[in-house]
Amino acid sequence: MAGIFCLALASCSSYRSTAPIMGITNNSIETSAVANIDYSTAKRVEGFAEETVVLGIFHTSNTGNKELRNSNRYGGLGKMERRALYQAKKNGDVDVILEPEFEYEHHNNFFSTNTKVWVRGWGVKMHGVSNGR
Repeated sequence: MAGIFCLALASCSSYRSTAPIMGITNNSIETSAVANIDYSTAKRVEGFAEETVVLGIFHTSNTGNKELRNSNRYGGLGKMERRALYQAKKNGDVDVILEPEFEYEHHNNFFSTNTKVWVRGWGVKMHGVSNGR
């Protein structure tokens, strides 16, 4: 009996799913706006997020739970990626992160899982938005 219990605790699985952000047919939004981005001051920015889940119930994070939430730009990213982007934006004092690249590390133990995500990209400042017409 104890062996079956230990075997049940030792098993692990992983599942990842994606979905379109705007999946309804014939649904379109047209805008004409131009962002005033200062590329001359672009700099490398980095962010990090880590979360540990114990017994599948208790979530702890040493990087906090703040994350970037945006339905268009970051809508397809998971919670950990958005947390890492938030840290990179905050630490780099930038408005936009261009070409973000993510690195993942995931560990499963008997009683816990640990996930780490790093992001690197180019941070730029935005000086307003104007009508693109």
